[in-house]
Parts: sequence; structure tokens; C-alpha cells
Amino acid sequence: MHVRAPAGTRIEETERLFGKVEDVIREIVPDNERAMILDNMGLTQSFTIMAYVDNGTVSDGDGEILVALKSGHHPTANYVAKLREELPRRFPQCTFFFEPADITSQILNFGLPAPIDVQVVGVNREGNLAVAKKLRGEIAKIPGIADVHLHQMTGRPDLRLDVDRVMASQLGLTQQSVTGSVLVSLSSTTQVSPNFWVNPTNRVNYRVAVQTPDYGIDSVDALLRTPIINGRRLPRRKSKPCPARRSHRRRNC
Repeated sequence: MHVRAPAGTRIEETERLFGKVEDVIREIVPDNERAMILDNMGLTQSFTIMAYVDNGTVSDGDGEILVALKSGHHPTANYVAKLREELPRRFPQCTFFFEPADITSQILNFGLPAPIDVQVVGVNREGNLAVAKKLRGEIAKIPGIADVHLHQMTGRPDLRLDVDRVMASQLGLTQQSVTGSVLVSLSSTTQVSPNFWVNPTNRVNYRVAVQTPDYGIDSVDALLRTPIINGRRLPRRKSKPCPARRSHRRRNC
């Protein structure tokens, strides 16, 4: 089951929300029929791990809850129907949809989170969103259709930084240097200059990254105080021979 919190939810808030959703699952599915509950939430910077994560996860407010049932349990469809009715009622701000659990259905879906995928493409973003919402309402009326939702998140809050290019040029800075410094602070150096260290023992490469701690950029003012580093190298000074020393060997000052 995929769970999507409101746009812009931090990962720690997502964890608390998933805990409440698990409580509802425990109420509906009894202990003697439930083997395990596993949560996967948020994004990762590792491309290897992304291969094992649900492709419907697009933000820190997204995640999937995997429920394993014991042998001899009641029909799974009955529990799914109860969860589809109970979870939206208790968490109206969230989006819930079930994905195929077996590998055959996943292959038939071509890797998509649903067997029916409708895409709206156009140059007018607001118009595309209006059409998508209208299609969502009309498709939900079709008998047999369940978990109709908009996959793309459009209401996520963002922060836009405006750089004064004239003032930046007077300091020898460019748009690239400003962008690179902000990315390093927020998303680590892997976004600007990836660096790896290879373990000589097991020959496994590990990412080496530098990033500002979360408590160091806990406000907009803290973000605006991010130091901007000019990535250009200064010209190397040429050494001059020292006039104070007279010798057959030329020494530099």
C-alpha cells in the first residue's frame, strides 16, 4: 500500500504519520493473521537502493507499507476493502492506493504503479492540472475502478532565490558559483562534484560527501547566510629570484 502525505511534509513527520497508519492496520488485521509490517519512506541518493524502492515515491512525504500475512488468513481483498474505506476517513489529508503485490501484475503494468495510466501533456500547466482533476473525477465514477489519484505532486511549496548578477559580478561570483554553493549546503557535494572512495579490502566504492547539518539551515535566514565560494582558481604567482642572496644557486624568496 502506498501512502502519500501532504506536499512538503518532512521525513520525520512522515515517520509519525506512518506509525498512525500502522495502528489502523493492526486494528483491522488481527495479530494471529499478521506476520510483519515493513515501511519504506522517503527518497535516497543511492541509485543502487532506488532500484529496490517503489517508483511511485517522489518525495520525503511518500512511502509504501508492506504487510505480510500468515498462512490461513482471511481473504486479502476483504482487508484491502476495509483499509480503502477506513484510512481516507481517518486521514483525509493523505492519499492511499494499493499496488500489485505479485511480480506478474507488476510486469504487466510495465513498472507503473497502476494498470491504467492516463497522462495529460501540454504547455499550459494550470490547464493541464484542471483537465487532470476533471479526468480523475470522471474516471472514479466508472464501476470497478479504485484508488484514482493524481500521481504528480503540484502543490509542493518551494523557495526561489533571486541573485543580483551585477553585485555578484563585482565580487567575482557567477550564477554557477551561487547555485553550486547552495546545492552543496542543501544536497551535499554529490550534486556538484561526486567523489568516491574505494575500499582496498572489498573493492566496494563509497560516496564521500560534505553537507551542512540540518540544524545549521533550520530557517530561511540561515539559508541566506550560506557562504558563497568561487570555484575558479586564482592564477599562480610566479616566483622571483631573491636579490639578497648571491650564489651560484638561484634561490626563490
